[in-house]
Amino acid sequence: MLKYILLTLSLTTSLAAQPAITATHLKTIDISAYTAEIVQYHAPSQTLVSTNSHWKTLDIFTLTDPLNPTLIAEDHDDEHPGDQGLPTTYEPTSVAIHPSRPIVIVTVLSQDYGLPGRVLAFDLTPQNRGTILLNQTVGQHPDSIAITPDGRYAIIANEAESLTTTDASIHLIDITNLTTTRRAYDPPLPAFDLPGLAKHLRKPLGIIEPEFVAVDPLSRFAAITIQEQSSLVLVDLQSKPAIALATPLSLNAGPDGLDILHNIPNPHNPSQLGALIAAAEEGTFDKLGNLGGQSFELIWVDPNNLTADPIFLAHHDIRPDVSKKKSNKRREPEAIKLARLGSYIIGVLAVERGDCILVYNFTDPTSPQFIKKVDVGKRPEGLTLIKHTDPNTNKQHIIAVTGDEGKYGPGTISFVKISLQ
Repeated sequence: MLKYILLTLSLTTSLAAQPAITATHLKTIDISAYTAEIVQYHAPSQTLVSTNSHWKTLDIFTLTDPLNPTLIAEDHDDEHPGDQGLPTTYEPTSVAIHPSRPIVIVTVLSQDYGLPGRVLAFDLTPQNRGTILLNQTVGQHPDSIAITPDGRYAIIANEAESLTTTDASIHLIDITNLTTTRRAYDPPLPAFDLPGLAKHLRKPLGIIEPEFVAVDPLSRFAAITIQEQSSLVLVDLQSKPAIALATPLSLNAGPDGLDILHNIPNPHNPSQLGALIAAAEEGTFDKLGNLGGQSFELIWVDPNNLTADPIFLAHHDIRPDVSKKKSNKRREPEAIKLARLGSYIIGVLAVERGDCILVYNFTDPTSPQFIKKVDVGKRPEGLTLIKHTDPNTNKQHIIAVTGDEGKYGPGTISFVKISLQ
């Protein structure tokens, strides 16, 4: 009996010593630019950028203190009223910030879905803010862009949406020589499509839809969701870039956003470290009208052996976490991000039809733990995480920022603080 009491006290003390994960809504800010979608933050210049599909601009904001967020919009067109962002001519779909240079790259649709889209690169330095450094053709309907952390490649998912007569592709641009001294009229940068996409997916390119790109933090590989085929493609970047594997996800998953975290133990062999992939699954309908997805999926892969079968760790229906009373309602999880906070792995999910983010503890990725739902603006589309240290307390926080595209009115940008208590 005494041993039982001592064991119970020991477990209670151990659990009590574990800090609690907390999530607090800081602010939702109305923006005059009508809508906000994909958001990214450039910490050195304290700049937040957001794609604006309504006005066809990349909107630029100064954000000096993510813990006490105030957005100061920049005006790049004195001839029109209000704060005007950097014009992209046609609809911007995604944005990525260079890991070591003050450069932002935007994917832009063409006037016609059947024509190739483009990427635009802008200078973010204060003295040359908005100077176009690159204006280069890519594939049809570019929908997502990511830059490798080593700064070598920009990877674009060209989904060729809604057109069976155009080919989807995974497009790479070598941006080694993309610097702030370059200009848009300079010769195009080296670029190529990855071969073998149709072969790996066993589908014609006209119906394949690459949706979202994420890159391993060590630049060893990239992962691309293939939405209509409910699949995931892994691209080896350690030598000549090549598609290593295409693997199916859950039935009618309709995957959208994804993220990657490194140094994750293999659950079957903890001494082997690999990478954790988290995919948000917004769902597609089958021929009988049944909706899949409404979930996220966690997967372990070996970056040094990408042709090996991935290990599927967890599949979680997010609808009860949004509302237990409406656990069958369509929610469309749109974006997912991963980050470390202390000894924890934090997962954050933006839910478009839930007007919220969901915060999870992924420290044991085989058993994800729901932490909290936090309301944000209407229809969050984009999500980025800012790691921030409070200068007054030296305490680390994660600030989740969502681009809320809005519904029947102006969009917003929301800020949520995630901390250890």
